[in-house]
Amino acid sequence: MTVIEYRKLGDVCEVSRGTNITRKSAVVGDVPVVAGGIKPTYFHNSPNRPANIVTISGSGANAGYVNFYDIPIYASDCTTVLPKHPEYLSTRYVYLYLRSTQKFIFDHLRQGSAQPHVYPRDISKLEIPVPPLPEQQRIVAILDEAFASIASAVEATEKNLANAEELFQSQLNLYFNNSGDAVNDRASIFPISEVCYVINGATPKTKVPSYWDGPHAWITPAEMGNLTTPYIAETRRTITDAGLSNCSASLLPAKSVILSSRAPIGHLVINQVPMATNQGCKGLIPHEGLESKYLYYFLLASVDLLNDLGSGTTFKELSATKLKSVHIPVPPLPEQRRIVATLDDLRKQSHNLEYLYGEKLDALAELKQSILQKAFSGELTTDPDKSLAEAGL
Repeated sequence: MTVIEYRKLGDVCEVSRGTNITRKSAVVGDVPVVAGGIKPTYFHNSPNRPANIVTISGSGANAGYVNFYDIPIYASDCTTVLPKHPEYLSTRYVYLYLRSTQKFIFDHLRQGSAQPHVYPRDISKLEIPVPPLPEQQRIVAILDEAFASIASAVEATEKNLANAEELFQSQLNLYFNNSGDAVNDRASIFPISEVCYVINGATPKTKVPSYWDGPHAWITPAEMGNLTTPYIAETRRTITDAGLSNCSASLLPAKSVILSSRAPIGHLVINQVPMATNQGCKGLIPHEGLESKYLYYFLLASVDLLNDLGSGTTFKELSATKLKSVHIPVPPLPEQRRIVATLDDLRKQSHNLEYLYGEKLDALAELKQSILQKAFSGELTTDPDKSLAEAGL
């Protein structure tokens, strides 16, 4: 039976802090600068650490994140770990062990809340099991093969996720493009001004308490951006009758379509109760003969066009005049309702698929961590294929 010795990381590895370099002071080259992030975001012309080295992010939201580089790097805001005697300790083994302790590093070695830090002195105190080199190599071989399989599964799942997202968008574009499609063949084309009232929003004075916390819902683009459904019945903020009458906002009737017209252009929602908006929104009240949800889907398909019509230097804004000039195909009501029903069904299918694939990606991430923990507790077999089967791959 192999006796595994535990050693402090600082006793068997060189654990050192990088030399900070900013994006401005870096000389442009092809050497990645490893700092506080998960991945390098800029490059330098020369390395200060060799290839095959472990890094641990030094500060920020990702402080404590463990990575491995098989190319020379410039270590900036990070800790680097390199075995002192590679003939006895594998760098790849050290990396995989530290990845298995990722949660411990995050939970116990990070200091500070606003700007977390992880320091070399604390990394050096971590204990690492040091079995004979052949055993290290066995563990590395099993994990590398398992992770390659997981990476393939992740790639396939991400492609399926992208396809699920494109499923709805492609059908939306089919109905509402400008190439004489089936909708346009059965539709009359009108400028929006002829089939909708377009209403600007406004904000009551924020320093007048009597204008706020009243009975009328009031929405902004920021709130719209956080919605996960096409409908809204309650808003974070409300205004009073006095607030409504002392600004240029209007109360939109239920089943209007609200469009964010700046910061950004293109958030959409259908209000289920009467609602006012701030100046960053336009309210569209459909005339008789135009379904709200059909108008919603048309605008959703037209977001790129609406952004092209926006103007401004600080941020783009879509004016009421430009919005009114956009042309919309309006088929008979039964056709509008058929299109809405088809798109609603596709959107539901797409969202269900996105949820399932998202769950699978989470499961794959958990599986990777589980395999890491099994590897360092002796639960993985010497046969990589058998180990993969045991892990469910």
